[in-house]
Formats: sequence, structure tokens, C-alpha cells
Amino acid sequence: MTRFSADGRAALDPNAGGGIGRRSVLGLLGLTTAALGMPALLTACGSEATPAGSGPAPAPESLRWVLGQNVATLDVAKSAGAPIPLLALSHETLVRLDENLSIVPVLAESWEQPTPTKLVYKLRQGVKFWDGTPLTAEDVAYSITRHLDPKVGSPIASLLSNFKSVDVTSPTELTITLSRPDPAAKYLTARCAVTPKAYSERLGDQLGVSGPEVKTMGTGPYVVKKFDSATGIEYAANPSYWGDKPRYSSVVIDFVADANARQLAVRSGKVAGTMDVPVVAIEDWRRLPKTKITSSPPLMSAFLALNVNRAPFDDIHVRRALAHAVDRAGFVKAFLHGEGAPARAVPPPAQWANLADDAKVQQVYDSLPAYDYDIEKAKAELAKSAHAGGFSATVRFPDANPHLGKALVSLAQTVRPLGIELKVQEAPMTDWRSQLMGHEHDMNIMILRPNYPDPADYLNLLLPSNAAAKGQYNIAEYRGEGIDKMLAAQAAADGEERIEALTALLTRVNEDLPYIPLWWEASSMALSEDFSYEGYSTLYYDQQWADRVRPQV
Repeated sequence: MTRFSADGRAALDPNAGGGIGRRSVLGLLGLTTAALGMPALLTACGSEATPAGSGPAPAPESLRWVLGQNVATLDVAKSAGAPIPLLALSHETLVRLDENLSIVPVLAESWEQPTPTKLVYKLRQGVKFWDGTPLTAEDVAYSITRHLDPKVGSPIASLLSNFKSVDVTSPTELTITLSRPDPAAKYLTARCAVTPKAYSERLGDQLGVSGPEVKTMGTGPYVVKKFDSATGIEYAANPSYWGDKPRYSSVVIDFVADANARQLAVRSGKVAGTMDVPVVAIEDWRRLPKTKITSSPPLMSAFLALNVNRAPFDDIHVRRALAHAVDRAGFVKAFLHGEGAPARAVPPPAQWANLADDAKVQQVYDSLPAYDYDIEKAKAELAKSAHAGGFSATVRFPDANPHLGKALVSLAQTVRPLGIELKVQEAPMTDWRSQLMGHEHDMNIMILRPNYPDPADYLNLLLPSNAAAKGQYNIAEYRGEGIDKMLAAQAAADGEERIEALTALLTRVNEDLPYIPLWWEASSMALSEDFSYEGYSTLYYDQQWADRVRPQV
């Protein structure tokens, strides 16, 4: 039996260890335009597990922030990506991640995993919603199970597809039963913001919508006072919050899509900062006076997806030729301005934070089949293929991610002397996403944002055979022999056995090359010099991030 508590943190996790750079779906679903992901679905912070009354008195200062996109709703079941950074301040979940990417309890006082397919949560007592209504186990169960209802159409339903049942097993206990063992399951309740059952059912489709009346309810340290999907959101400190008192008396987040306006706001000191600075604009932000840039270790992953059932990409030698033609280090330097690293596999090393220490992770990646940038090797591989004279292909990138397009143009120039003509086309984000999920094209470029810190995060999206259908994320339509069994084997394993199973799986994928890794990308924030921020991470949205923004004394 594995037990977790407020005191034990990740040290009691049998998979716990040191992590690389303590620091999916979310991007595809709309957290920001900086990343495409699906689960890889989406959100700075006080101690989520501190008893009520133990923190400092509320600070009189207000915090003003800027977000580079509009947010249509505060209901995660209607838009999983965009609302999550906002809900991180006002709503709570059973668990969250701390600055080390370890799980800590929030609405759960403790939890245990008595079997590989059961998670049991003991609920924290004395927690109340903003209107004074006590939190119940029924509220938590409802907030999770509504995502499983096909009638709701939740975009995070696929993340929770392994949740067989969510049962109230006592007034203070909740039990989640899984369909099969899944090491990721312990992270997934962090996606499910809790609202009162009766209140939510009464509002129905109006839950979380913008308007003169606030139509949401949470237990968090900040109360939503105003929400306008076009302009922004305003919060006030929750005077009856169960945990540490909020740092600020109020928080205002403005929605500003224009990049120049965001830069001006931060530079002027009118706002404290902004998250998810686009990598293509990072140099402009670095040049701003009175502004500092902080970047996280790379947790996003960019790669090519090649449909292995369609010519010419059904030929392994063609795929190897392209893999050798990718100048990964050059891409990172030229198009990411150093905010990333060349990728040797789809999952970045930072996703192993709770599985192995740095040395072990380095050993794993050093053992994987690698394709160094070498045009002669690319030429030799192409000569072995059924397309030795070359071929043509079209590849599209979303207009919201211009650095993907720059990388494709560079690749097209590199492979042209080999007789390969890559036609690079820009497409509106919505059109590109629709075509991607429709598996319309033979060659695609993707970038995923993490859902949770585990290397299986991206693999569970891209590799299952049943995900090779339209609308699913196995864009390569890869059905390698035994891959499903290898996925199941790593999920059922633990400790060193799981590391070995994941290594075998990554080795096999690198051999078959349905996906060609390009780079691992960092996330960056811009902050006024009048403030500091502790422990910025790509997964900031899994933390109550506002209280990590500290005024400089």
C-alpha cells in the first residue's frame, strides 16, 4: 500500500527520486498559443497544505497581472486549457504539484493507493465554499464525474478515461477505481476544479460564463468578484480561507492579446508580469528595461509526426533520412533563442522528476537510438528507400507558432539537395488543429504541453493503437507490434522495473520513428523588476501562483 500525506509529500511515493531541473494536451485545448498539446491539457503559490490561521495577515497590496489571451469561460468542462491559470487562484482540487513537481494535498488531507487500481482520498475538514457552504465528498465526486459524462462533452474526458468509478465511500472519503493500473492517475485530479454540486447543477450550462453576475463558486484563497471574457478577471482575498491567508487583498488579471501592449504594460510597471512569453519574441522582452525574464526547464516537446501507413513515410529509410536531416541544435539556437534543448526522444528529461535522479535519466537518454545531424547519413538512408530519387510532401504549421514554421522552412532547404521537396504552409490555428485531429495530412509538426510530470504523459497520447483513429492523438497512426503491451507493462511496473520498461518503449519508438523529436522547449515569464517569483515552471498552472509573485522590499 502506498500512502501520501501532507507531511510525506513525494518522498513516500515509491517512484520518487531526484528530478532533472526542478522545475499535451493543454496547449491544443487552448492554454496559450505557445504550445499545442492535448493533455499534455493546463496554469505563483502558497502552501496548499497549511492549517487555517497559520499564515501571515492579508497584505494590503494588490497584484495586477496580464494574460496574453481571452478566456471564454471559467468552466474546465467547457474549455480545459484557458481557464486553468485563473482557477488556480480561486478554485481547488484534491491535489496539486509543488515547486519540485511532487504531489501535495489540497482538498485531500491525505490519500493512499491500497492497490494499483484504487486511489483513496481522505477529505480535509472545515473547508467551505465562498458562500459558507461546507465542502462535501459529494461535491468532489460530482466535480470529477461530470467530466466523464458524454453529454457534458468535457475536453479533459480523455485524460480521465481510465477512471472506472468515483465513489463516496464515507462522508469524509472518496475512492477512485481505475480500469487498469496507471501511474499517471494520481496526477489527474489536479485537472478537476471543485464546485458545489447543487449550485453547479442549478446553473447548468451557465456555470462559469462571463457576465455581470459571477457564475462560479470555489473554495480557494481568492474569490472571483468580476469576470469578463473579453477584458479580464478580478479577485478579492477570501477572508474565511482554510489555509494560509492570501498575500494580496485583490488580484486583477487583464486579457491583452496584443504583444506590444503586454510589453508596454510590464515595462511601465502597471502590471507585475505575464506568463508564457512567446519564444519568438523572447529577445524583444529581454531588451525591455526594468523587466526580467525567468525560464523554466524544458517540459514542452516539439516533433514531426509521420503517417507510417502512407507513402513515402511508410518507408523506414525515408523516416531515418529526415531524422538525420534535422539540425536540432541549430533550431534551438536560431528559433528558440536558447530557450530549450535538442530532443533525443519525445518526452523531455524534466518529466522524469518523480521517477529517477539526473544521472539515471541521463543514462536512459544516452542509451536510446539517436539520429545526429548528418546530411551524408541522410543521403545514404534515402538511397536505401523506395524513394531514392526524392519525393514531395506538404507540411502545415499553425500561425500561432511561427517558430515551428521557421524550423520547417530550414528543414525544407536542407533536404532540397536530396531531391525532397517540402512545401511549408501556414494555417490558422483552428484550421490547422482541425486538420491535425482529422489525420488529413501525411506529415505534421506538433508541440505538446505537459499535463503532469511523467514521461508516459505524451506517450499515452501518441502511441496507443486505439488512438490511431481520427479525433485521437496518434497522428502517425502507428500500430507497432507489441506497443500496446509495452505501454501496459510500464504502467503496471514500479521503481526500477518501470524505468526499464519506459526505456524499452522509448528505444522501440526511436527505432521505428513514427515521431521525429526536434526540441524540448522551455516556458518563460516576464516580471517587473519590482517583483520576484519563486520557482517558475511550465506547470505553474498546477500551483496557486499569484502568491509566488512577491513585491521586492
